[in-house]
Amino acid sequence: MGTLPAYLKSGEIARLIPVIADTRREQRAASVFLSILSAVPDYAERLLGSLGLRIGKRTTINSFTEVVFGNRSSDQNDRPDGLLIVDRGHSSWSALIEAKIGNAQIDQAQVERYLNLARTNAVDAVITISNQFVTRPDHSPIAVSKAIRKKAALYHWSWKFLLTEAILLQSKAAIRDPDQAFLLREFIRFLSHGSIGVSGFTQMPAAWRNIGTQLQSGASLSRNSKDVIEVVNGWHQEIRDLTLRMSHHLSVDVDIKLSRTHAADAAQRLKDDCESLADKNLLHAVLQVPDAAADIGIFADLKTRTIRVGMEIDAPQERKRTPARINWLLRQLKETQPDNLFVRIIWPSRAKDTVCSLSDLREERPDFSADSSQAPRAFEVFHLTTDARRFSGRRTFIEELESAVPNFYRSVGQYLQAWRPKPPKPPEKADSQPDADAEDPESNKKGPESNKQKPDPAAQAADPQPLAGNRHTALLDIPPFLVRT
Repeated sequence: MGTLPAYLKSGEIARLIPVIADTRREQRAASVFLSILSAVPDYAERLLGSLGLRIGKRTTINSFTEVVFGNRSSDQNDRPDGLLIVDRGHSSWSALIEAKIGNAQIDQAQVERYLNLARTNAVDAVITISNQFVTRPDHSPIAVSKAIRKKAALYHWSWKFLLTEAILLQSKAAIRDPDQAFLLREFIRFLSHGSIGVSGFTQMPAAWRNIGTQLQSGASLSRNSKDVIEVVNGWHQEIRDLTLRMSHHLSVDVDIKLSRTHAADAAQRLKDDCESLADKNLLHAVLQVPDAAADIGIFADLKTRTIRVGMEIDAPQERKRTPARINWLLRQLKETQPDNLFVRIIWPSRAKDTVCSLSDLREERPDFSADSSQAPRAFEVFHLTTDARRFSGRRTFIEELESAVPNFYRSVGQYLQAWRPKPPKPPEKADSQPDADAEDPESNKKGPESNKQKPDPAAQAADPQPLAGNRHTALLDIPPFLVRT
């Protein structure tokens, strides 16, 4: 059990069963979480690993709640919800914890004060926890200047992320200690209860309706408008929540596929996605499912009010004809119900893609000879949601999206298999060529042929003969006047 650090004026060791009033839900949830982090090393390894910290066998984790620093300014009443200390023997790492629960949002001014407090007391980071979602832990739901971030690192976890990580760890049966496994199960039960205040992203911001109305009236969008920024921020939170739902659903770590630029700079990602929404009226995301045939592409078209979820795979190149390549795809989808499913046939070069419903492709087997003289290069199988009324609703849009993606993976994604070329085979030896290593039964016979000198292997290695093509050296006759005697 850790002792209170000298730089703290007061604080309590994080308790699994805290004696805290029911009205103080944030402090209670923070205390339970920090105590589990100290008691279950495997869970701490997963969470702290997301921050880039390595946890060894000799690492000890101490956590405290309601901490008050001794050298804080007298005019400040800030009291962080927790302090986390990771002692790795040769070095230590620490972080202040600020937790919000329910609909409470992270406060920018408060976090900036905590960053200053962390720097003053040589604390390495500030970790915020709330029901707000971010793509990566090193992104933040609030805008904090880079100058303030230099004082201490700033990270963010959502409660849904903490719950999902615990569920994934339990599903893999990775914890062998029965006491630790019991504690983790109780923690999952605690966060899953409705009274605690942990929730997912349930509705788009109010600007969602405004954007929809503008587009339906024919107006254009400005990439710098407040409504566009709010909608894109909401989209980013929903996609993160969706990855956690898919992770829980599939018991694997589903993640968002980002470019290096967007992964390193959340502000640049926000700017680029605002530009896409303003110019193309599209919200777009890509999910990565481990071992799946392809990534899952998600498109929300605010102009047509449709949701498109699909996967694209290459066609088998060893099959030369179009029907053979289409049959290869259809065999993978033989158990799939064709409702609202479509196939985009991607032709090589500049030929226009062909889109048809899965049911038509199964039953009619259309003739594509007029579309292209070559076989398809790839296929995209996608689901299209066209209920404009539900698309327009702030809450019903989220419901449609969170239904469409898991259903698509259940009916299509789990069955698709990526084509891979067969490994190369060595050339077969011709029947007329004798085995060089076999003994020649005629070699002992006497005659003119037997007296010929056998070729020198070293000379052959120095001057190898071509394996294919014209043997030009055998076609050259050297003139007598060039022959040296």
